[in-house]
Amino acid sequence: MKNFPSFCLAAIATLLIANGLAQALETQIISPNAYKVPYLGFDGVFNLNAEQESVKDPRKEKVIAISKMEKFTFYKDVAKKTPIARDCHYTYMGAAPDPKYYSQVKSAVWDLFELKPEEKQDLRCNKFKYVALTAPHDQPIHMHFRYGDEQSNFEALLKMSNDRAEPTKFNPWFATYCGGGKLIDI
Repeated sequence: MKNFPSFCLAAIATLLIANGLAQALETQIISPNAYKVPYLGFDGVFNLNAEQESVKDPRKEKVIAISKMEKFTFYKDVAKKTPIARDCHYTYMGAAPDPKYYSQVKSAVWDLFELKPEEKQDLRCNKFKYVALTAPHDQPIHMHFRYGDEQSNFEALLKMSNDRAEPTKFNPWFATYCGGGKLIDI
């Protein structure tokens, strides 16, 4: 009888640990493109959708060139003659659920990238210290992009999904990027 309370405590602790592990495994967020395409699909040139009203959004770069989900270059123009920040090196930080849509659509996930602290990095890359991208998805294939500087963080980028709709301010921030600047079936 004396050992009963310690046995119960051990059993309860084991159940709590097992339940916590199960919840952690259940809520692990993985990019929708994991195990499907190389580099989660972040390898190529993506143009701002010229057919979308948000093309007028001053926060949006016209072209994003991504090499093997590690090196990003952001361009002001479609011709890629005016880089805003060149050869920015990133670390993939994992995936996070979209706070507004994930409960309805399990593929509503943002892949998160943080600028590597390198001495030789283009200083203009600091404007893009935190980058959140949705994996290229759907037909026609497209992705969404958000960024923040040193004053921002991933939480702030994710929370933008819950911003009140204000078309004149292009909120919530969901500009679409695709190949060639137009949504086309591939």
